[in-house]
Amino acid sequence: MYALQTIIVQMKSEAIQANHRELADYLETVVDLPRLLASDQDETEAIRQLIMDAGQIDRLSVNALDAFDEEEPPY
Repeated sequence: MYALQTIIVQMKSEAIQANHRELADYLETVVDLPRLLASDQDETEAIRQLIMDAGQIDRLSVNALDAFDEEEPPY
């Protein structure tokens, strides 16, 4: 999960350098997701909120919230 977070941080940095503000904002929103997923605590609500926040920036993330709320993954 730490490696995934490192990738997100690097992508955000590159988005900022390339002046892709919307992508940088989106990546800033999801940068904590790997940490929350790896936590020993129940971070369900924090993860759900993070996905909702990401959906405010990128409408395609709305599908992610539906997937998160599924009882079982479809695969």
